[in-house]
Amino acid sequence: MITEERTITINRRKSSLIYFVTNYNSLFFLILLVIVSSIISNAFFSFTNITNLLKTSVVYGIMAFGFTLCIISGSIDLSLGYNLAITAVIATIFVRDYNYIWAVIMCLIVGTLVGLVNGFFIGILGANSVIVTLGMTSVLYALGVQTSGGNMILGDVRSPFSLIGRGKIYNIPYQIFIFILLFFILNILLNKTRFGKYIYAVGGDEAISWVAGIKTGNVRLTVFIIAGFCAAVAGMIFASRNESAVISGGAYWQNQFDAVTAVVVGGGSISGGRGSLVKTLLGILILAFLRNLLNLIGISFEFQQIFKALVLIIAMLFNNLFIRGKLQSNE
Repeated sequence: MITEERTITINRRKSSLIYFVTNYNSLFFLILLVIVSSIISNAFFSFTNITNLLKTSVVYGIMAFGFTLCIISGSIDLSLGYNLAITAVIATIFVRDYNYIWAVIMCLIVGTLVGLVNGFFIGILGANSVIVTLGMTSVLYALGVQTSGGNMILGDVRSPFSLIGRGKIYNIPYQIFIFILLFFILNILLNKTRFGKYIYAVGGDEAISWVAGIKTGNVRLTVFIIAGFCAAVAGMIFASRNESAVISGGAYWQNQFDAVTAVVVGGGSISGGRGSLVKTLLGILILAFLRNLLNLIGISFEFQQIFKALVLIIAMLFNNLFIRGKLQSNE
């Protein structure tokens, strides 16, 4: 009897340790990166360096906010990268041919409509999110080629539209303020509203949520609309920053990969029901500081990509440990 009690106590301690390590590993890793980076470079904590770190994280960071809501609800959006691409192309065309106001409006409308179509098939018709969004990627690429002719579209550098990605106030880029504003709005939505609770419930157990009276289809529809809007905002900033856009650029896939990695590194679970925007923000900062550290020690871009892939795999392993530890503690 005593032996059994000791075994139970040891198992509980192990599961608690696993839970603690996996639940706070992103914060520990971020602190470690900051310490190492500050030792290697005296300029790490300079205002200019920190601002540049945040600025380079804005596009994939905003996409990560939308992706966070998707995976918490138990779905995946693989079309975010090309949603970013098509909205960037459309924004640039409207800046060139019309004016910046129409560029902003059309960019946000198109990106949100993409999310609406995804959400309709996934939430209302019950289609698989991976298949639908993968198919949407192909559709968006085809539309982008048709719209731009497959060529690079140059915007108007004199247009006020360029201020979105290049303008500053008190030496802080406007795009960082947009990033912070979206973070607070979506964080309040996720944590302080009934709809936010519904997102977690649907991702945790859709069947029970349905029995409880939650309209699971509408929840998923809304989540994908928000994700589409986030991709549109990211596309608008991307186009404004570069003052050009091309549908076939590898930067779109790269931003999507970074967005997914940031969410997973922050503790988001692909299986649904778990994650938070605060932890996603930690994941975004980890990627930003990691890229900065790798640049400081002279690691090439190609090896940086390999390193980030390893970070993603390790983060997935930690997530599996979390789930296993949680199951053991429940037993």
